[in-house]
Amino acid sequence: MQNQFFSLSEARRFVALGLPVFVAQMSQMGMNFVDTAMTGQASTADMAAVAVAGSIWNPLSLLGIGCLLSLPAMSAHLVGGGQRSRTPHLLRQGIWLTLVISAILMTAFYVISWHLQSFGLDEELSRLGGGYLRAMLWGLPGFMLFVNVRSFLEGYARTRPAMIIGILGLALNVPCNYVLIYGKLGLPQLGAVGCGVATALCYWFMGLTLALYARREARCRKLGPLFLPLLLPRTAPACGCEARARDDASPLAADQQSLHPVNLQL
Repeated sequence: MQNQFFSLSEARRFVALGLPVFVAQMSQMGMNFVDTAMTGQASTADMAAVAVAGSIWNPLSLLGIGCLLSLPAMSAHLVGGGQRSRTPHLLRQGIWLTLVISAILMTAFYVISWHLQSFGLDEELSRLGGGYLRAMLWGLPGFMLFVNVRSFLEGYARTRPAMIIGILGLALNVPCNYVLIYGKLGLPQLGAVGCGVATALCYWFMGLTLALYARREARCRKLGPLFLPLLLPRTAPACGCEARARDDASPLAADQQSLHPVNLQL
């Protein structure tokens, strides 16, 4: 008799889809840990500045991620409904949304970076923390691009690429921090600001690498141009989980898994 409450095959499927999402999210959180640990070797002031600026960066960047959380659901709906040809338009509209969100958040970070003394910080910490934020904000579009393309691929139940690229980004962050924080290879010692520059570079590496993967992935190549042109008259309809459940379980499971790391961060 089939067990109505537990299925080993479904559990394996769930783990296969969910574990890469979890690891990818943990690798992004690991960047904050690496930044704090490596700036602590430079000076206590740099470490404190990165910690304070990170407490501002994290909630605002999560706001941007939250604005993109509908993309995995809509992508999964189209894939499960046999309308894969419409998913590139959804990806392009996500890029437009990414540009708008990035512009708003970058402006907010820039303004806040010049008023950190309002949070009770002394002049030195305000200078270092502000420099860190102003360096990091240039990596925000790359990070949002990474989230956008990751959401598109999750609709195809492709969660491993984001995990691999997230781990590569974390690994790249260590040598970049080392060179820019401590002033190696003939570069000036930048401290907290160098940490922000290194993380911004890693965000762009992650976003562009995942976009390149999506463009060259076998199933996506059949869809035609993914990123250009950005303006098309077609629209992708919103949908509910019930419709996706009827169409295909794998994209639905990938979408549900993508929500848990956000809850973990909150």
